[in-house]
Amino acid sequence: MKGWIYIITNLAMPGLVKVELSNQQPEAKELALNQDTDDLPFPFVIEHKVSITVPQTFRGLKEQLAVFDAGKGWYRRNVSQVIFSLSNLQKDEDSPTGNDGSGVNKSLSDEERNLASIQEVQEWRSYIGAQGFYAEQNIKKHYKIMLEATYYEPSVWKYCLFTFITILLLIEFLEIGGSVLFWGILTLSIVIILLIKEYLDGRIRVESEQLRIKAQCADEIAQVRAKFPDESEDIKFERLQDEEIEQLSVSLTIENREGRFFVVGGMVNKNRTVTITKVFLQLALEQEKRFVSVKLQMYLLPLGKTEIMESVSEIEGPLQCKIIQAHGYVRA
Repeated sequence: MKGWIYIITNLAMPGLVKVELSNQQPEAKELALNQDTDDLPFPFVIEHKVSITVPQTFRGLKEQLAVFDAGKGWYRRNVSQVIFSLSNLQKDEDSPTGNDGSGVNKSLSDEERNLASIQEVQEWRSYIGAQGFYAEQNIKKHYKIMLEATYYEPSVWKYCLFTFITILLLIEFLEIGGSVLFWGILTLSIVIILLIKEYLDGRIRVESEQLRIKAQCADEIAQVRAKFPDESEDIKFERLQDEEIEQLSVSLTIENREGRFFVVGGMVNKNRTVTITKVFLQLALEQEKRFVSVKLQMYLLPLGKTEIMESVSEIEGPLQCKIIQAHGYVRA
């Protein structure tokens, strides 16, 4: 029997790896995995593949991973750990085969181990960055609601009651005697002073509460950033002027030694075109103003330049962007 062992991941299921045995060729398998994934936030990615001639290799791998079984072919392991287990199983085979189906010894070299470790770190950083981003956004939404709830609005009924009592007192004063103009001006002045004082006191209370809420929000965000350190790649924007449309241009050139490129939430099709399924951009800017068109240019060798369009809020300030969720594969 000749087939392929595929090691598959999906960023929507962090900490899990899927292992499958299939007679489909890698190109066909990659297309089949992502045919009906429109509702998924991230595509399935074939992280590693090995051509085998005996099914005992796959059975032995499943036996080793059984204790980590999470159901439906998924295991609570990372890619490098599964590759290491698979490599140990293949050491004793008479005719081991490599990733391309040739008779290459599949025991992991030091360089291959390093590459697996690098990829694991990159995936973890992507996951951590996304978790931190969403946690920070949820905190901001929560405290935004709290800030809106502190809005101070003077009580109309309270002022009406206060004015009614004041009129009664004025009538009582007028019955005793005195100038109508004098008592009217005096009463009106007292009412105005009291209203102003109450309004200012209310504003002071509101501003004090808002400062407390903002400080608490900043403290929680600092805790999230400490828990989820952002070690993603920095990308700088350059402002371009195109008639009346202002665009932001980004160039992305990330690669490592095994020819792996990280596309923002994207996948590469058989015809060497890149399908972008999600774009997560964390704009470290100051103040939102309006929506503009953003052109994200990614130089994905050997595919060449790839462009996608996405709408984001235009914000004034130093233009800087961080990839908080990046994953994809470009076939050489």
